[in-house]
Parts: sequence; C-alpha cells; structure tokens
Amino acid sequence: MTKARDLADLISTGAPLADGAIAVAEVTGAAPLASPTFTGDVTLPDKIVHTGDTNTAIRFADADTVTVETGGSERMRINSDGDVGIGATNPGGSKLYLQDTHSTAVTNASTLIGNTTFTINGNSGQGSDVIRMGPMGANGAQFIDVSNAAGNAAYPLHLNPVGGGSVVINNQGSDAQLYLGGTTGTSRMYVARSGSDSALWNVSNGSIKFGTNDTERFRFGSSGQLGIGGATYGTSGQVLTSGGSGAAPTWADAGGGAYELIQKVSITSNVSSISFNSITAPEEQLLLLFNQVTIDQRNHIRFNYKDASYNHLTGSNAYSSASMDHNSAGSGGNFGSSSYNFATLTAGNYVLDNSPFCAAYRFSGWGTATPFFEGVASYKSNSNANQFLRQAQAVGYFGSGTPTRMYIYTSANNFTGGEIYLYKLV
Repeated sequence: MTKARDLADLISTGAPLADGAIAVAEVTGAAPLASPTFTGDVTLPDKIVHTGDTNTAIRFADADTVTVETGGSERMRINSDGDVGIGATNPGGSKLYLQDTHSTAVTNASTLIGNTTFTINGNSGQGSDVIRMGPMGANGAQFIDVSNAAGNAAYPLHLNPVGGGSVVINNQGSDAQLYLGGTTGTSRMYVARSGSDSALWNVSNGSIKFGTNDTERFRFGSSGQLGIGGATYGTSGQVLTSGGSGAAPTWADAGGGAYELIQKVSITSNVSSISFNSITAPEEQLLLLFNQVTIDQRNHIRFNYKDASYNHLTGSNAYSSASMDHNSAGSGGNFGSSSYNFATLTAGNYVLDNSPFCAAYRFSGWGTATPFFEGVASYKSNSNANQFLRQAQAVGYFGSGTPTRMYIYTSANNFTGGEIYLYKLV
C-alpha cells in the first residue's frame, strides 16, 4: 500500500496487495467482517491493543522480541533466543524463567499458597493435588511442596521413583549438607560432609537410632551411651559380648581380665603428692600404672594406705615385704621404712629424677584387712645411661584398719611430669 485507505475496502474487494503485506499504519476505518482473512503478512509498528481495554496488549518491544502486558505492565516476554520470561524482562538464558516478588515468610499452609510461584497439577481437578514451588520468604530459601488445594495434605515427594537414579547434593566434591527439621534451632538434624570428614548430627538433646528389619538394633543416647536393641546401655564395667554370626551383641559382665579406669592424673606442674580417693571398696583387684613419670631430685617414691577419713593407717609390724633386683648396681630398695609406708621405691644408684620411669603395680584384696601388693618398675642406671634396670616388689599388709584410699609422694621433692593411671578389675 502506498497510501492510507480504508481497510474495509481491501477486505470487501478481496484484491491482494502487490507486496502481500498490510501496513496497519496506513489503514483507517473498521472492517465490516467479524473474522477477516489475510492472505499475507500483517505488519504492526508496536502492539495489538484490546478494544476498550487499552492497558492490555501484545507488543513487539524490541527486535525479535514479543511481550504480553496486562494492567499496563509487562507480564511475559519471549526473547530472540526463544527464552520465556514470566515476570522477568531478562530470562537469563533459561528456557522458562519465573520471577515473583513474594517476601512473606512461609509459616503455614496459607502463607505457603500465597508465596507459590510455580504450580503443577497432575490431576483433573484444578487445584486438587498439586506440586508448588516458591520462596520461603525474603532470605533466598525456596520450597517444593506436594499437597492438596488447601496446602495441608502430607503427600510424598518422589525423586527418581522408577529409574532408580541417584540423588546427589553438590556434585563438585566440596562441602554439602542435608538438613531435616530446618537449618536453625535445636529441633533438627543433618547429614554433612566437610573436607575429608562426614557427620550424622542430631542437634536435639535426643538419641540417634539405627535399625534393620523394621526393628531398632543400635542407638547413641543423648549423653553418648551405646544402646543395643534400644535404650539398653548396660551397667558400669560391663562390656559388649558377641552373640555370634546369627545374633546381636549384648552387654555382659567382663568375666575377669578387663580393667576399668578409676582415675587418671596428668602431672603438668610440680606436685609433692598424689591422692587416689575415688576407689569404691572393696575391690578384688586394682592396677596402678606409672607412665614416663619424673621427679626433680633423686629420692624415694613412697606409697601408703589411708582409711575412709583420709587418715594414715599406722601400726608397728604392719607390713612384710620382699624385693628382687635385676642388674642392680646398688641398694635394692627400702621397704617398710616407716610405720605407714607400705612400699618405698629407693633411688640408690638408679636414675629417678630427670629420666622418666615406668612401673606397674597390682593390688589384691583392696578394701579388706589383708590386701596384697606386687609390681615392677623399670628405669635407667645412674652409672650407665645405656643400662635399664628393673625392680620387683611384693608387700603384704597385716596391720589394723581397712585401707580404702591411696597416697603417693616423694620425700622432700616434687613430681614434675608424666601420667599415673588407677584401674579396677571388672
């Protein structure tokens, strides 16, 4: 068309234009036909506007771009790459990009429905059983919810329900977390990976349970207890006993030969004496271990008994002792040198100062009137640094009173380092 003429004339005559196109800017008037037929292209400079509703339009906003407007605002855009943006002027490379402005925190079914950005209905009734997606609020978190029209049905969400494919969180090998019950607060747990470490973590003050065949087999209690088949944590001193290849382990008494730690003393500064007051009498057997213990000057290390009131047990002829030295270069030891010492480890020509020594002592019948003590200590020779010596000791108590506590000291000197362990037989 070279100049404007009435579109009705063109339609009524049926004569096509030479170039096969209608330039709407050149057309005036109204067509007499309700549904005109065009045999060529219809060229528009900007948009198609709804009659009587001028803020609703289909626009050609940019080259190779189509937009849809309602209420005077752009609602959808198809760009030159074929990407579709709904609520977004730049789909950002996505074939379908949905942009919303919800900022209400999702706390119930009503706010969840109000924050929904995308809905899929797989059933015939509109809004009946749907999957919804949207923001949890303004903090960047998003939700996926499978529910009913009211948003309050507990429907399951299936991932790879038929093909059996994997579900992967962070496929790049860096840290990842899976939270149950939320990311904050104490009523939650999570499975996490951090570096080379992994964690199954219960933030709540409760247990973690493991089961097979729909039955609980094992649990960690809230205080770190080990439960077998439920909240069966055993009693102090018990050990796990195998039930063989066809049964679960159970808690059982140790049956002899196992020791339980009563008290550990780590010597990090100078101390002149060490007391063990946590012994529950009577005990069939105690084990006292010295590990790399040192004293600041060469002198005796002495042991003695105390009663329940922390009093030294005294009495003449209360002790009998015997000793045996191996590779000894001097005094073999001094036992029963005072009325309340039940054993004395004497330095003599042995190095008991800057060189650490190790020792192991066993007490039988502790908490009775006739306990028995035996043990061995190993240390370097003072005259030959390459020579290690051993001193064996055995002492019996025959005095009055019942020993229930143990006291270790070095005469006029200090312990300067090492560790001392006290165990009981269970």
